[in-house]
Amino acid sequence: AALELAGWAVSGKSTILTILDSYEHFQYWFDAGLYLRFDDFIMLFPLAYALGLYWMVERGVTAEEYPTFGALAFLLLFSVTFFHPHYAVWLVPFLALTSAHIPRMVVYHAIQIVCVLVYTLQWGSWTTWDLLKPLLGARTASLPDPVEWVQAQIEPRIFFGFFRSILSATCIWMGWKLIQRLPPRPAATGTSGATRVGAPLLLLGMSPLLFAGCSAVVAGYSSPLAHDYGRVAWPALGATVEQVFIAGPGTSAAIDNDATTTQEQFLARHTALPEDARSGRLDELRVGVRLADDTGVAWATGARLLLLGDDGAVLAEYPIDSLPRTGDWLTVSDPPNPPSGAAVRLQLKPGDGPDAERLEFGLTSDRAPFGGQRAAVLGPDGERQELPGALLVWTRYERDVDLRGVLHTAGASLRGGIERDPAFGLLWLGGLVTLALAGTTQLRRREA
Repeated sequence: AALELAGWAVSGKSTILTILDSYEHFQYWFDAGLYLRFDDFIMLFPLAYALGLYWMVERGVTAEEYPTFGALAFLLLFSVTFFHPHYAVWLVPFLALTSAHIPRMVVYHAIQIVCVLVYTLQWGSWTTWDLLKPLLGARTASLPDPVEWVQAQIEPRIFFGFFRSILSATCIWMGWKLIQRLPPRPAATGTSGATRVGAPLLLLGMSPLLFAGCSAVVAGYSSPLAHDYGRVAWPALGATVEQVFIAGPGTSAAIDNDATTTQEQFLARHTALPEDARSGRLDELRVGVRLADDTGVAWATGARLLLLGDDGAVLAEYPIDSLPRTGDWLTVSDPPNPPSGAAVRLQLKPGDGPDAERLEFGLTSDRAPFGGQRAAVLGPDGERQELPGALLVWTRYERDVDLRGVLHTAGASLRGGIERDPAFGLLWLGGLVTLALAGTTQLRRREA
């Protein structure tokens, strides 16, 4: 209250409202909800939190029940709000105090761990393979970026949304089980079908990374739409538009989580990647193109999509009207396979059909891909007029993973570390043995 009054006195503004409107972590609380009309919006987290608070006040809380209510608060937070995965550790102490002795709750927590691990893949190599950089060095680029791997197989919104939904359901169910245990009741004992289900779910959640060990289908070049879901403009295709991009996978590794990457830096990093990380077969190409006021009938624009080498030689040409469409994307399922690292020029040429004036192309607003180039309009004499953004272009590659090389690098790093510091090597080995013995003991206790 004192801070709120001080805010009004000093700046004439509410301190609480200013924080809620400007501090991103608080805004996560208000993302999920039900829209009614105008500015009328029911927000799920404040709604559920208020109901829980009223219930606590009416019921009363003893000191022994504080850990249970702390667990309930965090289970609610992680079930209906966005969060960065490392914050999930906040829940662990409360579950350890309230649920570690309940076999079913331990199984539910294992399902939570699997879902959080999959949820973490949304941040790509930054939160996964990059953790192995002290061990693998540049070889981490050989491992397929999780986001690119998922994006090449399935719509990321569906994949991550599925596991996020399972995580939310598990958190809500665990909260309900904790509420049920607040009155005195017999403790659950022994193992059950939940244990038998938990192990397959654990393997299911980890299978994407296991199966990607030897080969991978990954995304290559993609517009900023795939990185930050920014605003997209849809100008009419009145003249030939060209987008230049670098062929081959390894785009994410070459960007290296650096939004300020220049074209020169991108090319240097891409060239320095291990051979298997930047080589592959172009499997699919998509371009953002749509027809204004599309009625669902066959297009008649006469427009064409061309792929050219850096020397201007035509690699492939496709009539836009006959390409398969998914939403605002045209798909080329049989593209040519330019060599990795080569500059490819993608051109959209307008036609003279009856629908030509309604044909529009997607253009990112005021930015190009990290380390990429802006699109350009080509004049009659070949002059280039740069556009403010890049075309919506997405490529998919199939490539091999040099797993033997990855393991060799890991082994060499471990051997080198042990030779430089034998004491650390013994400590590391002792930790692995301790974990193995602890896991074996825990399983035996469960079986007993």
